Amino acid sequence: MLIGKKGSIFGISYFHGDELHVVFIDHAHGQTRVIGKETISVRSSENLSAADHTLVEFRKRILSYRARIQSWVHLVFRNVSIVKVFPVPQVPETELDQAITNRVHAEIPYLSEEVILHQVLQEAQQGKESQVLLFGVSKGVLGEQLKRLEAFGVIPDRVVLSTEALGWLYRTKVFPEENPKDLVLMVYFFNGHVELLFFEDHVLLQSRWLSQEANQGVGMQESIRATIAAFQREWHRKPEQIYVAGLSSSNAEAMSSDPSYSVKVMMEDSNQEGHPPALFNAVIESISSDEIFDYTLSSYKEVRDQKSRVVGRSKIASSVFCLTAALLLLALVQVGIVFGQISWFQFRTGTFSADVKEIKKMHQEAVAIVDFYEKKALPIETVASLREAISTEMLLREVEYDFDKRTISVRGIAPDQALVDQFIAKLEQGGFYEKLKLERIQAEQSDQAKTVFDFSFEGHIKVTSESN
Repeated sequence: MLIGKKGSIFGISYFHGDELHVVFIDHAHGQTRVIGKETISVRSSENLSAADHTLVEFRKRILSYRARIQSWVHLVFRNVSIVKVFPVPQVPETELDQAITNRVHAEIPYLSEEVILHQVLQEAQQGKESQVLLFGVSKGVLGEQLKRLEAFGVIPDRVVLSTEALGWLYRTKVFPEENPKDLVLMVYFFNGHVELLFFEDHVLLQSRWLSQEANQGVGMQESIRATIAAFQREWHRKPEQIYVAGLSSSNAEAMSSDPSYSVKVMMEDSNQEGHPPALFNAVIESISSDEIFDYTLSSYKEVRDQKSRVVGRSKIASSVFCLTAALLLLALVQVGIVFGQISWFQFRTGTFSADVKEIKKMHQEAVAIVDFYEKKALPIETVASLREAISTEMLLREVEYDFDKRTISVRGIAPDQALVDQFIAKLEQGGFYEKLKLERIQAEQSDQAKTVFDFSFEGHIKVTSESN
């Protein structure tokens, strides 16, 4: 069962080996907790048909969350990304951008057109050389991951690199608190992987990725020491301080055995159920403050952002007009029936006025007729409330209401799930409906080969004497 206030839930997906992992986190009032986890084997799912029960149930569970989350983030780890650092070219400020671009092409020749790149100018302290930090991820690798996500009905709102999120974590959490002056190393342990980030002050100098799967037969501590030694050979310096984060207690103890380093545990991840890793907290907080780059492919941005192309405005307007006309006609017919019953009631009252019991019975019928009249006036108010709340980018396919049960059921399509949430919220705020509940939302392809979302919801109509 999904728990959490609407609009405070984040979905984070990532690939670990041949498995897709999805974690749902409730982030409210500065507190975070894991409220759901899903895992599926990508390799085995590729051999299954789209109608297979395993895939259908996985998509259904994912979509049940997707309709309510604030943002879906796909996390790409260091093993499939590029991180490079080089000095700022010594050129006039007006030529700096072009000089950096030329240096980027020189750093990754033949690849710059095949990689999504993001560069950050790292301002060093006085007397030290500033650096250009270059992040990148292969369009082919990222495209394959997004294609697999889309097969499960998911188009992420953001794509984030783990290195950039951990760098944000160091600059905002570790550096202000510890204020290190020398070369330091932050080691983050996660799911059998380790990412090492070498910093001088707040400037990132180098990033490395280690995996237990890729280092079979070699202990992780030995691999970390070998990486530090390689950094020392390249930079002719070694870190004075090591900050260990993530699943770190046992790892920190093992690293502390080397007397040449000062090791300190920072932001230790808890094994308790419901506590998200520090990396996930960093991802949520950094995208909330809009401080890290979005690496989503442009083709997926078009699907995600160009909502108005899903259905034409004229088609939506004509559909709403037809619905309005039909409901108004139904209302007029039903009101005519009401007046006919009232006339018949007046005739019976004059004919049987001498019979007291009959008069009491007719009085009860009169009350029932007034209630009937109020109910039959509802189609007009229903249409008005729907027209006022609906976005011009949405299309209603079906509207049903039951006056005896005082319920309404609406089905339609929308280019974005956020529009569905806004539609329901406006209807509830109008005071005409209550207990509106999203029953179903599912991604599908429109006639224009665009992704749209088929949705349906139900709720109750408030019928009071003041509704007229």
